[in-house]
Amino acid sequence: MTLRSPELAAVADFIRHCLPFDRLDDDQLGFTARHMEVTYQPAGTDLDTSSAPGLSLLRSGAIDICNDQGELIQRLGESQHFHLADLMATLPGLRATVIEDALLYQLPENDFHQLREQNPDFDQHFRREDSRKIRPDRPLQPQQLDPLLLQSVADLMHRNPVCLKPEQTARDAATCMDRHHISSVLIADHRELLGIVTDRDLRSRVIAADRSGDITLAAIMTTGLKTLSPGDSLFDAMLLMTEYNLHHLPVVDQQHLPLGILSATDLLHARSNNPIFLAQRIKHCSDVNGLREIVSRLPRLMGQWHSGGASGLQISRMLTTVSDAVTRRLLVLAEAELGPPPAAYAWLGFGSQGRSEQALGADQDNALVYSSDKDAGDRDADDRDAGAASYFEALAERVCNQLDYCGYSLCRGDIMAKNPRWRLPLGQWRQTVQRWTAAPTPKAVMHVSIFFDIRAIHGDTTLARALQATMLDCTAGNDIFSAALAQNALEHRPPLGFFRRFVVEHSGEHQSALDLKLRGIIPIVDLCRIHALAQGISAVNTSERIHRLLDQGVLTPVDGGNLLDAFEFICQQRIALQVRQVAGHRPADNFLDPTELNHLAREQLRDAFSVVHEAQQALQLKYLRGGLF
Repeated sequence: MTLRSPELAAVADFIRHCLPFDRLDDDQLGFTARHMEVTYQPAGTDLDTSSAPGLSLLRSGAIDICNDQGELIQRLGESQHFHLADLMATLPGLRATVIEDALLYQLPENDFHQLREQNPDFDQHFRREDSRKIRPDRPLQPQQLDPLLLQSVADLMHRNPVCLKPEQTARDAATCMDRHHISSVLIADHRELLGIVTDRDLRSRVIAADRSGDITLAAIMTTGLKTLSPGDSLFDAMLLMTEYNLHHLPVVDQQHLPLGILSATDLLHARSNNPIFLAQRIKHCSDVNGLREIVSRLPRLMGQWHSGGASGLQISRMLTTVSDAVTRRLLVLAEAELGPPPAAYAWLGFGSQGRSEQALGADQDNALVYSSDKDAGDRDADDRDAGAASYFEALAERVCNQLDYCGYSLCRGDIMAKNPRWRLPLGQWRQTVQRWTAAPTPKAVMHVSIFFDIRAIHGDTTLARALQATMLDCTAGNDIFSAALAQNALEHRPPLGFFRRFVVEHSGEHQSALDLKLRGIIPIVDLCRIHALAQGISAVNTSERIHRLLDQGVLTPVDGGNLLDAFEFICQQRIALQVRQVAGHRPADNFLDPTELNHLAREQLRDAFSVVHEAQQALQLKYLRGGLF
């Protein structure tokens, strides 16, 4: 299937949010989108290497991978990729069956290998994946599906469904549907479920068949119903609807008495809570109020993601996906009001947004870089630059204030694009970075700790890459700068005292609590940033930095693995804490009372903090030439 330009843009926009395609630059994303082939595979199809050649990416649907004994090895869902030829070579007798109508993006083998040669990060993902291929002696449970689809039917069904008697008429059903704004009614006699009549039945079995509205419901209802139990998952419901082409499913108790009803529209709404779908909704919002409403739902959605089994790092990435989409939409709306930008620019996200590690309560850390004719040596560029500066001032003021209105509060340190110090042409940004790294004053080090976790959220990504290249040139091998960063990083120590006792806040609002962000997450982020900058590593996400440091031998497998486990565990505890706070109608923060945890979790948290302490000791020895804490 040949794709047109708008379709190519849609493919590129989808794959940029999928692992490991999110590691590709814009040119490589464009290459991938152009070479993707789109195929549709209906439910019940058994795939082979001719129907799924090269690397396949699931745009929608679900696929079961089973061994020759019929045991489920892996269930693949939306946004997951697979390489069927490799799987079949690893697992003779493998069977790949489409269990939900699937739309596949397929990258031919030669193009797949070309991408691996061009992008070491992309290639590294598959090399790691090759080292832990699925085995026939280790069947897996269904995993990595949209966490929302693991919710129970009881969470979403419409309770107390409208029931009519079989002797009532089609006219009665139509009147009832209109009055209650519903699309179906159940037919029951003394609560015994007999059938269902939908608005589609009224159209096809009454109006189109030229039958009277006085015909009884018993004559037009659908019988032999497929039903759900309250404990079934939304994924179970989706499979049932897909298999039998159903749009409504009654939910019944053990006596087969009706408890509720679930519709395909309900499932669509549930899937719309997926951050990818949310991003699409955000993309079509016409005003800031619509964006604010979506952001206001994030605390509740985070609870659903968490209860659905998503990890803390996955949830942080999803929250960042939404904030990115909101920022981009506000910029597009601002450009529509202010007119096209007079020069190429990039809106930059710093800190947790730059690292894709946001949690609830994140404030703004952003900046703006734009191209200047002066950078190209044009001496007559002053007037044009003055016009560009005025435009971007208005743009930044508007977008930062609207982000605040949507729920992303203004930065207390004023590190935002609305501050002229954080809104500069590329040439001036380069000079600023060179000044910070050449003379790392305490204030410069503070700025670096935020600014060097940089990612382009919107606009010309080449400007962001050029700026990041300057950063890496200035920091790689710069011992004085690395020492200054290390000294600053060691000010945030994990909260463990003698005999591994927790060191909690002794007074104030958060008395007897641990600051998971300042004392747990930030120390890991800081030390990974220092190592990455010293080695010229461009990755900014903390987990990706750890993997790159492992690849380059900067961290040993044991130390790197422990640090990654510690980071994931502390992030998980922070998200779990915020979920509990939201459920208790408390403001979300990072302060954990360790008595809230069971004994095992407390010991694991102590272990995680001990790993951070040891990593900081190693950092001190490497960059400060020893010395005691």
